[in-house]
Amino acid sequence: MVTLRKMGKIVINVFETYLPMISFLIMFIVFIIQIFFRYILQSPLSWTVEITQIAYIWTIFLGACFVARKKEHICFSIVYDLFSEKTRAILTIIASGLIVFFLLLSIPSTLEYFKFLTRRKTNVLFIRFHIAYFPYLVFLAMTCSYGVRDIFHAASTLRQIKNNPNIGGISK
Repeated sequence: MVTLRKMGKIVINVFETYLPMISFLIMFIVFIIQIFFRYILQSPLSWTVEITQIAYIWTIFLGACFVARKKEHICFSIVYDLFSEKTRAILTIIASGLIVFFLLLSIPSTLEYFKFLTRRKTNVLFIRFHIAYFPYLVFLAMTCSYGVRDIFHAASTLRQIKNNPNIGGISK
């Protein structure tokens, strides 16, 4: 029997791993088709530009969710590592808190804009823009959830340091 946690991991993996891979593959194949028709056959295709752009949007936003989950994003670790464990936890709470706050603050405007996008379509393939930009909503939700996860992890670290002051010193 598949548990709810396993199902959640499967859904997250689909959105953060498999969809970005598929969209990147589509983007690459369509881009090669575009080059072939434009430069070899001297007959450019207009639909390839739209597919490439939409696939790029899907790849970037969903791929960013994967990077945030794995904590493989770019960070200023040279400066960050100079601080004590306690200071790093406090900085994580502040930075993640600000990110989550401003992303949550943007939700009403984002949803309003998505309502507007439901009425707009691309020029060639007539794909509705809210479908093209749907990964942004996933990015918004996942980035907020990972920010909250980081806040809880940092708060846990602060509690551990409070209970055992010897582990809160300068690292390295």
